[in-house]
Amino acid sequence: MAANWIERDDMGLRLSREQVKELTGRSWKAKQLEALRAMGVPHAMDDEGWPVVFPQALAKLAGEEPDEKKGTIDPDFLKNLYG
Repeated sequence: MAANWIERDDMGLRLSREQVKELTGRSWKAKQLEALRAMGVPHAMDDEGWPVVFPQALAKLAGEEPDEKKGTIDPDFLKNLYG
């Protein structure tokens, strides 16, 4: 059973803030940015300064090809990649 790991907004498909929190293990945006940098996860920042993580970047980091047709990737690789 796959979780909904994708949100769509004006920046396109991205992980939600809650999912970035789960990925990084951090609640504060500065700490999330620090954790993403330490993990080597490509990211951007939204207009409020929160990190934005695109699933395509995570898929490439994990050695997977994103499914462009569905706009989703298998979320289980996150757990395997980062524990």
